[in-house]
Amino acid sequence: MRIGIYTGDYLRNSRIISFLDEYFLGNCFIYSFLTVSEIYESPTELDLLFLNTNEITHKDLSSIENAIDYPIILLDNKVNTQKNNLTIPLLFNRLNYTKALETVIKNADNIEKLVHFKQEGERVLIPLDNIRYIHSIKRETALYLKSLKTFKENERLGNLCSRIKDDRFLIIHNEYAVNMDYVKVLKGDNALLLDG
Repeated sequence: MRIGIYTGDYLRNSRIISFLDEYFLGNCFIYSFLTVSEIYESPTELDLLFLNTNEITHKDLSSIENAIDYPIILLDNKVNTQKNNLTIPLLFNRLNYTKALETVIKNADNIEKLVHFKQEGERVLIPLDNIRYIHSIKRETALYLKSLKTFKENERLGNLCSRIKDDRFLIIHNEYAVNMDYVKVLKGDNALLLDG
């Protein structure tokens, strides 16, 4: 998931970022905006925006709502919004934030789910839509992507599937999990992918 945050407060940002990282098990990209104009200028298409309405004008809020088509969680329980964006209290409460995220995820149909890995010391986020199948031998796991690239990770298949938390991924054998979006025929522990 790609999430933007604009709260106007470093400590509040840090608290929300820490919560989101824990909630998504690190499988999210978080962009912290420093100014309102950065929200418009961001080259990254986000899945969700956390926005402190106490830090912006009503005109800016209206402009932001008209400019973006992804959901906004408004951090202020007194604001009137043009669209059906969620409003939660500004004061951080894990339960409020969890409920808000669950509502957004349930109602949004185009949220990009991501899974993170470490590669040469760098954190890499891979969209789940790009993973065709996963093959694991002992502790080495290979992800076979839509682009026909392979990505290797030192992690057991069961652990990886637990981190992914997506019903599309089915473990068909102790060494294989397939993304059902790419499966043409499934028979026992054999899967024929759409590309043959």
